[in-house]
Amino acid sequence: MSSNTPKSHKDYTIGWICALPKEQTAAISMLDARHPDLPKSGPSKDTNAYTLGSIGSHNVAITCLPMKCYGTNQAAKSAAHMLSTFPSIRIGFMVGIGAGVPPKVGLGDVVISTEWTQWDFGKANKDGVFEHINKRYYPPEELLSAMSKLKSEHDLWGMKIQQYLEDFRFNNPGLAAKYTTIGGEGQVGKDYAGESENPNLAAHNDLRVHYGLIASGNQVVKDAQLRDSIDDRLKNEVLCIEMEAAGLVGFPAVVLRGICDYADSIKNDLWQEYAALRAAICAKELLKCIPPSSTEIASSQDLKSVLMEVTKLKHLTEEFERKHNLAEESETNRKIANWLTTIDYRSQQGDFFNRRQPGTGEWLLNSPEYQNWLNAAKQILFCPGIPGAGKTILSSIVIDNVVDRFSLDTSVGIAYIYFNFKGSSQLQADDLFLSLLKQLTISQPSLPDCVRKVHNEYQISCKPPRKTILATLHNVIALCSRVFILVDALDECPSESILSIFLEELFNMHRTYGINIFATSRYISNIQDKFSGTGSSVRFEVRASDEDVRSFLEGQISQLGTKALKINKEMIKERISKAAQGMFLLAQLYFESIQNKPTLKKIKAALDSLPSGGRVYDTAYENIMDRIAEKCNAELNNMANQVLAWITCAARPLTTAEIQHAIALELDETEIKELEPGEYQFDPDNIPEIDDLVSLCCGLITVDVESDVVRLIHYTAQEYFERNRPFWFPQAHSDIAKICIIYLSLETFEEGPSLDREQFNERLWQNALYDYAVMNWGYHARESLAEDACSMVAETTCSGTPKSTRREISWFTKEIGLLPLIIRFLRKVNIRCSYVQAMFADKRWPWRVDRFPSDMPGLHVAAYLGLNQVIKELLMDQATDINTKSIGGIYSYYYERGRDGTPLAWALYGEREETAKMLLERGAEVNAKDECSLIALGLAAENGYEDIVKLLLERGKETNLIACNNPPAFVPLLLATSRRHRRIIRLLIDTGADINATSPFGETALILATGNILHDIDEEIVEYLINRGAYVNTLDDFNKTALINAIFRNNRQIMRLLLNNGAVIDCESQHAIGVRHLALVQAVKAEDEEIVGLLLNAGVGAKHNVCPHAQVLKAAVLQGNCGILKLLLDNGGDTEARNEGRKTLLSVALESAPGNEEIVKLLLTRGADIEAEDADGRTPLSIAREAAKKGYQDGHDHEKILKMLLEKRAEMEDAGTPSEGEAETEGTLVVDIIGGKKREATELPEGGSKKLRLEGDCSHEELASNSSC
Repeated sequence: MSSNTPKSHKDYTIGWICALPKEQTAAISMLDARHPDLPKSGPSKDTNAYTLGSIGSHNVAITCLPMKCYGTNQAAKSAAHMLSTFPSIRIGFMVGIGAGVPPKVGLGDVVISTEWTQWDFGKANKDGVFEHINKRYYPPEELLSAMSKLKSEHDLWGMKIQQYLEDFRFNNPGLAAKYTTIGGEGQVGKDYAGESENPNLAAHNDLRVHYGLIASGNQVVKDAQLRDSIDDRLKNEVLCIEMEAAGLVGFPAVVLRGICDYADSIKNDLWQEYAALRAAICAKELLKCIPPSSTEIASSQDLKSVLMEVTKLKHLTEEFERKHNLAEESETNRKIANWLTTIDYRSQQGDFFNRRQPGTGEWLLNSPEYQNWLNAAKQILFCPGIPGAGKTILSSIVIDNVVDRFSLDTSVGIAYIYFNFKGSSQLQADDLFLSLLKQLTISQPSLPDCVRKVHNEYQISCKPPRKTILATLHNVIALCSRVFILVDALDECPSESILSIFLEELFNMHRTYGINIFATSRYISNIQDKFSGTGSSVRFEVRASDEDVRSFLEGQISQLGTKALKINKEMIKERISKAAQGMFLLAQLYFESIQNKPTLKKIKAALDSLPSGGRVYDTAYENIMDRIAEKCNAELNNMANQVLAWITCAARPLTTAEIQHAIALELDETEIKELEPGEYQFDPDNIPEIDDLVSLCCGLITVDVESDVVRLIHYTAQEYFERNRPFWFPQAHSDIAKICIIYLSLETFEEGPSLDREQFNERLWQNALYDYAVMNWGYHARESLAEDACSMVAETTCSGTPKSTRREISWFTKEIGLLPLIIRFLRKVNIRCSYVQAMFADKRWPWRVDRFPSDMPGLHVAAYLGLNQVIKELLMDQATDINTKSIGGIYSYYYERGRDGTPLAWALYGEREETAKMLLERGAEVNAKDECSLIALGLAAENGYEDIVKLLLERGKETNLIACNNPPAFVPLLLATSRRHRRIIRLLIDTGADINATSPFGETALILATGNILHDIDEEIVEYLINRGAYVNTLDDFNKTALINAIFRNNRQIMRLLLNNGAVIDCESQHAIGVRHLALVQAVKAEDEEIVGLLLNAGVGAKHNVCPHAQVLKAAVLQGNCGILKLLLDNGGDTEARNEGRKTLLSVALESAPGNEEIVKLLLTRGADIEAEDADGRTPLSIAREAAKKGYQDGHDHEKILKMLLEKRAEMEDAGTPSEGEAETEGTLVVDIIGGKKREATELPEGGSKKLRLEGDCSHEELASNSSC
């Protein structure tokens, strides 16, 4: 029903906000009467669209968030706009759908908020760990009272649900099926089919209403584990999870949610309309329980009170807007920071710092060396130490101290890096610099413009080149008042070259910006020499102090020791601290060896056997392995050894879930032989507890809680087991490869690939070892080929080192041959296709789950992984064609569709050079008529495989393979150039490659040589290409030429080379004009007059040559280079060109470089206006007066410059040009100060020229007080 009674904005006292149109539909259907729309009064920022009406005695304004805009920030914005438009609104209703927390609520139930909180609102503590700020918000008392009344009425008489549903069906017949039944047909969705028997499910004819806590956040929760963790974090009080309620902070409101799903991974939309209508019905009933007096404005309320209330609401609106904008900016900044790098050392910092014994490390923090490093700028503190001295824990203590010290000073930048053998193995130098950049960026009050600029330029293509990364890092450092960079375990850096690059740049930043550097390392002469070479490094040796060791033992004995240990703890502390010899790790290992000794005799015996000497760690680890054997039965001993083998041999650090699944997988030999891949079963009941695995290994492994990674206790343990792997873990790689293959062949993967993003993620989540097995089974298979040789010499080379008795691991795969298992796996189509999808799908982006070859035969997989023995086995089958093609999957440097490929192409795509050679030897074809051959040649060129390129060119000579440029994404010359392979570039061109062939985006080899952002410009390649006839003015699809690329890279040598070889800039386009000005500014600042001249001539061929821009001229003035300025002016530069603040070049010269007489003289000669006003009304003359005063004080002599200005004005007046400030009477025209003298320009009779006359001296005091002395 509609009402035509005119209303005004102030008549509406209830605001009803929905997040989705379907929720708004249900809300509008609850109106008893519909009111006409009201125009917005005056200029308004309100973007809401309102539906107006009444429910009972209340006038209601209903609005919905914009399409596809969700979350607390958007809700806050909508509420703020509503308050600004309807100043009388006293209560807000947020009504719609939400996710329930089972078993507390069921589908179709309604939750009414007695309180709500933002579950993702919190802060990172000093350890980098997220802490939820458990701040809760409550509806006003009148709403809580109305809830009490509603509950009582429901208890007494029940809800009138049927009446409302019948009214809805009658008034909205077209929507009845959708809103009054489930899924539009009265059927429960298949994903929740079991709910039909759930006692928590609301019956169709009934409605269960719950009152309690609603958790709100800015992200959709579709993960049962996350849902439950939110509930746990909020004391298991959460009934519903949604996305808007927290936006109503400060707004007297209530939140009502109809439950449509359980916040899990099951995609189910069938309950949404049904749940939305039930929530709206409940809201209407609640609204009818609110007396009109709670919302109406008293008629006696005076104007002053109303205005005060409106002012408060305005302030509230502004605060909502401010918080909304800050939240949006913060989210954008977070995304940009994560784009830089996903590397985050905060979890490691938290783990290491939490492992410290409280009170340890104080000796370092209190030392004069550390205090001087902390309090003075430009300090380097290098802390070498023996293995196991506790360097990493001490680093975490130092990091915590620095962070805590400067936690309130956002101008101080702090960044740190933890190296470790396994975790750092894939790091490159750029990763380290990006990590430093990210950490320093997020510590800034706002995102630095230089970082935003880099993100805008490179976000689509790839990460920026090193030169750009370092330039940006330098810019961010320059923003900080002080910078601390702390690096632990330099000796565990993955390579010597990376370490050299990293340290060289750190020392460069130290010299340039005075940053403070703290670093730890083992005694490595090369590293020590690098620090000694800085000349400013303080060396401070790290050893575990006796006091710290004793403190550690005190804590361990108190927490974990037997009663016998506690009684004799002083003797134990004395013996162990003495034996540890400053090595914290040894103290820990020694304590592990006596931890469970029940008697004093056994304790003493264990202490007497503590190792010493050069093999102290080896002996300690051997003793622990013996203790594992003594402590455990055969089954548990075998499990412990498998855990150690996995952790030692894994290609990357393993998570706790991965190691649990790896150990849990067990099949007997008969099952493996009799069952086909895709029929294997995984028994979740066989998953061991991680704490039990840690206990079995007697202290050799530990779990980093923050990162959820299980690792060996120390890198010395990793070194020990890797060195003695043939002794302890023979055939480990082979058996790990088999376990990975069996895991990939489980029944759950028989379904084949999943193109649904959520299902794909669910597959990865539920099968914890799957991702590791997918990415690394090939590595273990390759490594296993070398194990046979190792096992043959294990007794002769390794058995003499460990003194323990070797206990062979009884892997369940021991009797299964690796090669037959691989062949069976590769021949099972659905299993193989599931694996191929997981191997190639980009797991970060939802639009990449289908980016994998739709058909990749087993031979191609083996070629890609470099499994030569498998290839030979497969080729023994005569049905296997060595030249068969996969369907899609091969991508080039350019973003275009995947290409088909032969096994040869896939071997090269996988960078398996030896495999490619083997395939060629076995008859792989090379034919220009087959684009796969060109793809193979392109990949070989891209990877730098010169021998294979030669072989392919020789094989393809008859069909002229080198002349083929289709597909253009795989043109060999372009790919070789993009990677800077000089010899291959020469080889291809000498063989006849088209030097001007283009990519799909119009790029030539010369354009790529100057513009590929992955690599710096190789000047030798550029020169070679030009000499061989490369077109220098080719324009690609991005409006770039080789010259434009060189300009953007600011490489003047290449610019000079290109310009001297005829490169031009077509100044007809605005883009080209901007590029030319950029190049000119760069060349002017570098004072490279030759380049300036060449650039000015580079537009000669254009129809409309463009004069130098004001910024170019300003740069020349600031540099004080008369030759370049004259060159610019001779080529059309305007002396009156205006810069920032409407300053002319003469003003800039006088203001910024007042002592440069030649620049001023040149500008005056070229007609510069000495009376031109800037934006502040200042002229060159007034600026000269100010400069004169400053010059007198700072010792500069400005007499000649000021004289030139005055003479210039005199000439102007002689010519009849009136001068600003000219005296109205004869006599003194102007008085200026020059060198402490009083000078005045006086007018001579008979129209004579004005001369300067010196009249006496002025004192310093007079100069300061009276400019006309």
